[in-house]
Amino acid sequence: MILSILKGIGCVIGIIVLVILLYIGIVCILPVRYEFDGDYHEQFDGGARIRYMPIGLRIAVSYHNQQFQYTVRLLGGVIMTNTGAKISWIGRKLFADEEKEEESSSVSEQNNDISGLEHVENMEQSTESHSSARASQEKKIQHTGDSHSEEECQNVQPDKRISVRQRIRDRIQHGKQRIRRIFQKGKQWNKKKDALLKIYHSRRFEVVKADVKGYIKQFFYIVKPQRLEGEVHFGFEDPAATGELLGVLACILPLYQNYLMIHPDFEKACFDGNLRGKGKIYLGAVLILLLKIVWNKNLIKVTKKVQTIIEA
Repeated sequence: MILSILKGIGCVIGIIVLVILLYIGIVCILPVRYEFDGDYHEQFDGGARIRYMPIGLRIAVSYHNQQFQYTVRLLGGVIMTNTGAKISWIGRKLFADEEKEEESSSVSEQNNDISGLEHVENMEQSTESHSSARASQEKKIQHTGDSHSEEECQNVQPDKRISVRQRIRDRIQHGKQRIRRIFQKGKQWNKKKDALLKIYHSRRFEVVKADVKGYIKQFFYIVKPQRLEGEVHFGFEDPAATGELLGVLACILPLYQNYLMIHPDFEKACFDGNLRGKGKIYLGAVLILLLKIVWNKNLIKVTKKVQTIIEA
């Protein structure tokens, strides 16, 4: 009897684990699809859309007529938006704390306004009472102040002289200490600079730099649009800068030949055009790339050395 119960529990656990692994596999295999379009002719108009089927995620962002709008849907219901769409129960559950914080902040602001008004009224009443009390005290002081004024002036003058001398000495000592600290910090920065330059010229850093370039290329290959079309007209005041940017764009043009048109202008500064594209991002490929970065021993050692030098 006990063995059969344990077997049943084991089967249930095994089925749950298999379902979880199957869902993770589906999440890694099915891509995140995105689309975007933009047009700039003295004013920008455009939008972007992201879809991910395993969790029913849909994100729509648009900017038209100088108005920014967004809508986030999860499992078919709206969870975040700045439009008039109705928030679903999932959104209310997920962001209930934020709504409570907003309500509490508005209530606290109202309470602060009320308390501020009461405080102002009390201050006005207290100032009136203090002014009357001060008037009576000033009359008394005028009678007694004439007799003590000469003695007080004689006692105050040497105290002022001593305080001024002491202040000058304190300022001189403070300036000396500050200059010493600046020299000490300069020596520390020189040591740090030498240590960082030693790491920069090391063989391990060269390997890490090559690995990072490879990671950037892989990331670009993962997220690059599968389809990109449009027309771009650009130019800078310096024709050399226009030529440099055209050289960079020439590396992208072969990927979207006959779809993406580039028109450089070497005579004036300008920018206008339109662009449309769509693509897919596989989360499995992104996860593999992250694991490569995390398990790169050379990258870990170099970052730790740089961190210890900067924090020292």
